[in-house]
Amino acid sequence: MTEDELEEDVRYWKACADALRLALEECVEVLELVEHPRREDPDYGAEVAALGDRIGYGAMMSSASASWRKFLEAKGMPLGSEFVAGPCQVTVTRALQMAREALSSGDRK
Repeated sequence: MTEDELEEDVRYWKACADALRLALEECVEVLELVEHPRREDPDYGAEVAALGDRIGYGAMMSSASASWRKFLEAKGMPLGSEFVAGPCQVTVTRALQMAREALSSGDRK
């Protein structure tokens, strides 16, 4: 391998590492939005809990997201801005821990 080829490889892998770092930073930023469990709405919490108990919480969350999407579509608003149910809290916490450790391991001392 020539010196020029080696330098090209170094540039390539640096660009890859930079892109991965940016992607990981974006993932952390997004996951931080759901890092802490939400509190029950004082006005509707009991009704929501009763509905979830009756039809199942997964069905309730999926249906709420689908209904919101239909509402947006009917109003001519951009699709994709509706709430979607995500991973369970322990998964978010673990993913953030791993991402933060990976980001900090690349910091030079």
